[in-house]
Amino acid sequence: MSGLVSVVVPVYNGMPHLRDLVDSLLAQDYPELEIVFAETASTDGSAEFLATIDDPRVRVVPGAPGAAANWDAACRAANGRYIKLVCQDDLLSRPPCSASHAYPDATSAPPDGPPHTTPRPHSPRVAKVRASGH
Repeated sequence: MSGLVSVVVPVYNGMPHLRDLVDSLLAQDYPELEIVFAETASTDGSAEFLATIDDPRVRVVPGAPGAAANWDAACRAANGRYIKLVCQDDLLSRPPCSASHAYPDATSAPPDGPPHTTPRPHSPRVAKVRASGH
């Protein structure tokens, strides 16, 4: 199976997490990968940092105000056959893009579950997930 995988990341005031996230994304080994950041008028230097990334797999596009609209902007800018949604404070373990591509749907996932992003331990989303048990 082949096809472009788009990793999409909506960004709003994502510093200081963006440095680690970008490192984890650029370390992916899947050859057909694009990384799309939808940046929405950040005031913390996020746009300036993203502009320094010199990698042909990376694109920075204008985002939209509001969380849902920014996710939508990121996804609409993606060109991939598959889309992987990643939050600005997540890290991608190695090599989830290759592994995710090998198991593009839940019915073909390996017995230990599909590869996934790794939220930062201090992320508010982690506390919510732990509290809900999911």
